[in-house]
Amino acid sequence: MQAVGNVHMKLSVRILLGCILLAACTNATASPGTQPSKPPTATPVPSATSRLTNTPLPTHTPTPKPTEIPCEHPTGLMVATTYPGDVVREPIDVRIFLPPCYESSGINYPTLYLLHGKPYDESHWDDLGADELAGEAMQNGDWPPFIIVMPFAPDILFSGTDGGSWSYEEEVVEGLVPWVDQNYRTIADPQWRGFAGISRGGVWVLEIALLHPDLFDSIAALSPALAMNMARPHYDPFELAFRGTGVPQRILLIAGETDWARGETERFSQTLDSLRIPHELIIVPGDHQDETWQQAMEEVLTFFVDAWGGDIQSMLGTPTPMPTMN
Repeated sequence: MQAVGNVHMKLSVRILLGCILLAACTNATASPGTQPSKPPTATPVPSATSRLTNTPLPTHTPTPKPTEIPCEHPTGLMVATTYPGDVVREPIDVRIFLPPCYESSGINYPTLYLLHGKPYDESHWDDLGADELAGEAMQNGDWPPFIIVMPFAPDILFSGTDGGSWSYEEEVVEGLVPWVDQNYRTIADPQWRGFAGISRGGVWVLEIALLHPDLFDSIAALSPALAMNMARPHYDPFELAFRGTGVPQRILLIAGETDWARGETERFSQTLDSLRIPHELIIVPGDHQDETWQQAMEEVLTFFVDAWGGDIQSMLGTPTPMPTMN
């Protein structure tokens, strides 16, 4: 029993000495100013860079693009509306083709006025595809943007008058053009206005433009019905050309090969030649009908685009607030 007690006493002493040594080592490690002989074996805390290994470095982050204003109508928008008549004193139907992104652009545009033939209405040029052709070319960047105005011409003025006061001439000059300039973002200058018409509308284009060269610099007459025009001399395009009071800068005449309007269209071209008035005459296949004018549509619209020139930035106006529609 004595021997067993001695053994237990020795073990207790060894355990006590081990605890004392362990406590001493622990206090030596924790005491300030004392450095461990070896670096800690614990895993080092990751640096900021190592924590961001899945995030691109700032130098590799692409610069965000500015927020673009959405384009509401990338191929343009046709608006069917009315304007207050100046001569007939009642609302007159009109279709307005607005170019792509018109609502958000804030800029001013050239304007092309298109007069229908008889017995058509304001949908005539639309049915021939003028706005679809223009909208697609504008969207593709082939043509600069412009506004197209297609008014209805009341027959009491369209066929029943030949010019002057209380005529369709007055309706266009005093009613239509001022209203469009007031209510849409146009470049209100003859250089940026075009004027084209078909058949009876073509006669009106010649009469109005020759009397008002301060309104339109570029005009086109498709199969103008000069052979059926019974205008008084003061409003007859032939007489107006000879009078020499002023002519548009650019004139385009078109007729079909078998078109009954071809003869007088060519005679009017010869009159302009004799007066040394620059113009173009194009004879296309076809008769006095929609198919003839439809196939000439690209030629007509390109004529006006060329008249406005290729420098889009100088052609388009400066941003202005959109006017309130009346």
